[in-house]
Amino acid sequence: MYKLKETGDTIVEVLISLAILSLAFVISYSIASRTLIISQNNQEHSLALEYLDAQLEALRYASALPPGQVNIPTAGYFCLYLNGAGINSVDFSPPNTTKPLSQQGYNSNCEVPGNSFNYYVAIIATKNQAQGNTIAVNYDASIKWNGLGALGVQSEDLNYRVYVQ
Repeated sequence: MYKLKETGDTIVEVLISLAILSLAFVISYSIASRTLIISQNNQEHSLALEYLDAQLEALRYASALPPGQVNIPTAGYFCLYLNGAGINSVDFSPPNTTKPLSQQGYNSNCEVPGNSFNYYVAIIATKNQAQGNTIAVNYDASIKWNGLGALGVQSEDLNYRVYVQ
């Protein structure tokens, strides 16, 4: 009679191969998850910079208009809203003026409308020394939002100087 040779994998070999496959899946998942978080954070950062740039573009536009047509503050804290009627500014006082602008808790009047990332924007205007009929106004615009995961609060700052008469 012909006797078959019994060969095959032992339970130990099967368990080792399953452990290796499981480790490969866990590593792949963590890399994909981290990549997704980084991509989402980059998207939020890009949207924040776009909105902050729109705020400064509104300042550029308003500063080019004849005096008195748009009332943009030349001192203090405010944010801008653009609507069909033009540019509106909302004045506010931050809760703590000793902190840098990007670290302050802005009030809800300056929440960016219609966004899903809870951006808060603030602009501080500071008058510089007058030179003849011209006054230099520095605008420091800041935006902040809650980052994903362990990133915490993210912020970005841009500056713009306007010369007004």
